[in-house]
Amino acid sequence: MEELALHILDVAENSIAASASLIEVRVVEDEAGDLVRIEIVDDGKGMAAEALASVADPFFTTKGRRRTGLGVPMFAQAAREAGGEFTVESRPGGGTRVLATFRGEATLTGNYGFEASSAEASRATISCPV
Repeated sequence: MEELALHILDVAENSIAASASLIEVRVVEDEAGDLVRIEIVDDGKGMAAEALASVADPFFTTKGRRRTGLGVPMFAQAAREAGGEFTVESRPGGGTRVLATFRGEATLTGNYGFEASSAEASRATISCPV
């Protein structure tokens, strides 16, 4: 779970750097569907198409000379390694939405520590004014 929390924190830091005044983090765990979904939505300045196309490239960064751009690519890799998907939607002036899904037994009870107490989906939403 700590690794996922760090990925969420990294995306939230990116949102703050993009002048977001509101960041929403939604985590939905569905044991019956063997799925965990993490969605992070902000109202920041968004990204141009060129930046959006490169957002999962580990050699791309907008943070200057000394910072690496590994946060989002590592989040994407974690989702894909867990049999899930990773998408980023953004447009200039329209904020950004990051969606990562994680599937499989390793996601629910292993590496990431998720354990549902019932067959129903567990949900958590955090709205954070910045």
